[in-house]
Amino acid sequence: MTKGGDIAVSNSGILGPYNLVSIHNYTRNSGYAEDPVVWRSRHQYHSIYNHAQDRKSGYMRSLDGVHWKNEEGLPYDASSTYYTDGTKNEWYKFERPKILQDDIGRATHLSLALLDTAKSSDKGNDIHSSKNMISPLVVERLITIVSEEPITAETKRIAVRIEAEEGFNPQSDLDLDSLRFGSDSLVNLGQGCRAVSSSADGKDLVVQFEGDNGLNRFDYDFKLLGQTRSGDLVIGYTLLPGHSATAATLVALPVQLTKADGVMRLEGVIENVGLEDSEPMIALLMEHSPTGWEEVERISIPALKPYENRKVSTTIDNPNTVDCEYEIRVAGQKTCEGFWRRVDDTDDSVEFSGNWSSHPKSNPQYYMNNERITETVGDSVTFTFIGSKARAYGTLANEMGSFDVYLDGEFVESIRLSWGGPNSKLYQTEVLPEGKHTLELRAAVYQKSSKVAIDAFSFESPANELK
Repeated sequence: MTKGGDIAVSNSGILGPYNLVSIHNYTRNSGYAEDPVVWRSRHQYHSIYNHAQDRKSGYMRSLDGVHWKNEEGLPYDASSTYYTDGTKNEWYKFERPKILQDDIGRATHLSLALLDTAKSSDKGNDIHSSKNMISPLVVERLITIVSEEPITAETKRIAVRIEAEEGFNPQSDLDLDSLRFGSDSLVNLGQGCRAVSSSADGKDLVVQFEGDNGLNRFDYDFKLLGQTRSGDLVIGYTLLPGHSATAATLVALPVQLTKADGVMRLEGVIENVGLEDSEPMIALLMEHSPTGWEEVERISIPALKPYENRKVSTTIDNPNTVDCEYEIRVAGQKTCEGFWRRVDDTDDSVEFSGNWSSHPKSNPQYYMNNERITETVGDSVTFTFIGSKARAYGTLANEMGSFDVYLDGEFVESIRLSWGGPNSKLYQTEVLPEGKHTLELRAAVYQKSSKVAIDAFSFESPANELK
């Protein structure tokens, strides 16, 4: 994982070369997201990253290491630095998270670099200095769903085995009334299925859960959350029946346009970065022009072995490729995410209010060669979409101001727009109820600057729409 949160995979060993297989995995690049640490436990990958300027942090998980889902909440902030005797330290800045693991990969300790003031205020021979803190973590419990029958959102009863371990006896230690089980989108809010009965199975405990499990198309596992009878946190994840941690994962590498003998060709590569053979699939070669998305060609992709790839190419009839964007999509692939549909700032779903202007000359560093800018506080842009998540793209630079973010008319937060570059991901919403939503960004001041820029938006739609 790069500093910017992009995933690269090598099929020839640790020295590479590496191919980028997914980008923009952080919730946003504004706030200067950085310092990712990645580890694997049981069926999934985990990552914690830092938001340097906002002094926040983020946590995301992935079944295949390519497609990531960000969980709500902060893995650490100033409230994290307290001791069992009640002592609490107020540190100003946290960076460079690292993880210690047990013999099966579970995180046991979190290491952080700490500073009690801003970096610019930390001078030689003063009372400030950086520190390292290593905090013990609540280790996730070993849980599994007992039945191999598929689970749907309508499934009302689920049996879960909670394994006994050294120092943990689920039969005597658990506060069953506190347990919640199901999609993390519900469980993190104290909702989900509740324990209705339990039975011993050797030293383990099998708990029957009933209620709304909250299953959605982002879920590849379910989460257990609760406490022991002494008030200690209990947490665990279990893979859903029908999902595999080693399944084939097809990715489309960035396309290239080549021209020879007056013929323009679109060329790309489909690669299986999973650990099992893939099924035959269809590659969609897509063109995005000022008139919208258009399917150029469908190409059959045979079954690919792990890390095997297949080149795809087609001729392009459009002579004005300067005003077009091209990409390859894999149809029908089920992941923890659907497909992100990107739209330009000129799309009908995007509405600007105020004194926005376009750059006088087209520039290929922007999506569709253009972005819009304003320096008037209160100017806004509203993106209306039907789906469950949305992203906004624009320029991040030191001379930029900030945006106040509103979702469905409600204020969410303010984001700084420094450190990044053009066509950066400014913001990503949390997972929303499927339906119609509005994401509004209003220009605001940061460090005396009110300059802001919008390049494009995207929204997440179900993967099964790509047939």
